[in-house]
Amino acid sequence: MRDRENIYGFIIAYNGATADVAKSRPDWESLREQFTRIILEVPFDYKTQPAFGILYVEEKKERVAEILKIEFDDYFIPVAG
Repeated sequence: MRDRENIYGFIIAYNGATADVAKSRPDWESLREQFTRIILEVPFDYKTQPAFGILYVEEKKERVAEILKIEFDDYFIPVAG
């Protein structure tokens, strides 16, 4: 039986347009809170790649439009030190 209430897909968590990767890092904890269920998380080296990871997710259909509006600049926080 097909699941008609949920959608399965992946999100490419790119480095935000204004994120200074020398002075900030991805806030994985806050990003994870945006999803109903993360099936698999594949982190990247955000300092050398244009993205900091891929998330494979299961999500409710009614939340898809909201998730597509995520601004990844909001998920970078200052590096301590």
